[in-house]
Amino acid sequence: MVLDLVSHNEEEGKIEFHLDALSELLEPHKEKLISVISISGAFRTGKSFLQNWVLKYLECGSAESFSEFLQNEENAEETVSGFKSIRTREPVTDGIDIFSEIFEFEHSVHGAVVVVVLDTQGIFSMNSDYSESVAIFAISLLLSSMQLYNIRGNMTRNDLEHLRLFASFGKMIMEMNPTAELTPFQHLAFVIRDWDLDDELGLEAGTNILLQTMQDCSDSEEGAELVQSIKTSFKKLICSTMRHPGSCLRDEDFEGQLGRMDDEFRTTLEELIPYVCNDSTDDSGSCPVIKTDPMENNMTCDDFIEQVNMLKEVFESGQIESPESLYSAYSKVSHGKAKMDEFDDKVKCYQKETWNIYDSAPKLEASEMEEELRKNLSERMEEDIENQRSENLNREALFDKTWQARCACFVATCACCTACACK
Repeated sequence: MVLDLVSHNEEEGKIEFHLDALSELLEPHKEKLISVISISGAFRTGKSFLQNWVLKYLECGSAESFSEFLQNEENAEETVSGFKSIRTREPVTDGIDIFSEIFEFEHSVHGAVVVVVLDTQGIFSMNSDYSESVAIFAISLLLSSMQLYNIRGNMTRNDLEHLRLFASFGKMIMEMNPTAELTPFQHLAFVIRDWDLDDELGLEAGTNILLQTMQDCSDSEEGAELVQSIKTSFKKLICSTMRHPGSCLRDEDFEGQLGRMDDEFRTTLEELIPYVCNDSTDDSGSCPVIKTDPMENNMTCDDFIEQVNMLKEVFESGQIESPESLYSAYSKVSHGKAKMDEFDDKVKCYQKETWNIYDSAPKLEASEMEEELRKNLSERMEEDIENQRSENLNREALFDKTWQARCACFVATCACCTACACK
């Protein structure tokens, strides 16, 4: 079963977010770290089919179990499911879908990690709206810790051009934070589907094609700047070439049965999917890449929901294609999180000091009352903390409103001064 994260409102003719569904899905895991595997690419290029193999891997739980599943002849008629994947000329996925099952892995350092998988509608095709394509791609990439970029046939300069917004955003983050060691985005994996230009397949062959395409793109100053920004904006860039799954796709009853797919496709599948679902940046074993913010802080499910809400606000303001607006929004979230962390630290100090004072104060022995007294004190502290938290939120809301008014007054004043100077 899949849930809508972003969908089209046909009546109003606009894209809308479904935060309630996301919040409900992640509520039981809100304090756990999160990993997000998403995919983007043109219409009808097999994105959902590939994501269903990601789901199969997560179901298997490890590279070894996944390989055993693929190699076991008894699984020849086993199917894959999850996201809707059918043979049709019309697009199937609308907006961005999130698979409704949560997978949980154990990171060797950070503990429990929740893994969610996203699927997106086709983008950058002849019949697609360009601004909408940019928005869908932006939301998918900004939310993911591992982003698959699905390409059919061959990689071209245009495929890199589609990353210009993110390259500009990444460059801005680094320029605005020159003393910080950071990489704005995480992992990006290009997947060239239906490859038939030579016999070289897999990650090594694909990454060589990526490097060659980047080199070709660097023949102009603008292209060289784009390539450099892409390289420095992503923590890891790789590419894989894959054959077409075979004539089995034309069968009406085909649902991913292993025995019907071409051997070369299965071989590259066995190499690519474990790579996508494993974090090779540390000693984490079989755990997928943990989602981080632009400052490389690990994100919880709660943080992820807040990030989706932030992107919703940027999108609804019509500024999703503006690196400046994205930076401003991320900066606000980053500062807000820093303030919350500082508040939580002060709360812990307050609680610790209060209990120290209580425990060290001279008291007559009254063991039958001790439990009730401690309970009352604990409740009083919680009430004080919540009151202070509410007061802080009210101040922030008031600041946001007055900030907009001050900006408007400043702009109006500048306009008046300019008019007077012209006279």
